[in-house]
Amino acid sequence: MQNGKFIDKNLKKIRFSIDNILRMLREKNVFDINEVETAIIEGSGALSVLKKSQKNSVTREDMNIVNTTSSIFFPVIIEGTIYLKL
Repeated sequence: MQNGKFIDKNLKKIRFSIDNILRMLREKNVFDINEVETAIIEGSGALSVLKKSQKNSVTREDMNIVNTTSSIFFPVIIEGTIYLKL
């Protein structure tokens, strides 16, 4: 796909139907093909999608929200032993 339009000759070449591509787009949470800048069928058969810049999801950085520190959670009981401090 390029700019929300299917490239028919390429679909025929790789033997994919429009239904296949639409299903793969839905799996990538793309329900409107007009959101797609470029979509590529990779050699593995997976679909890679580049959305138009105005259709990308908003990130914390876009909203100038400072990210709080991340932490990793550990189990507190390991093989029957309770660990109070890790």
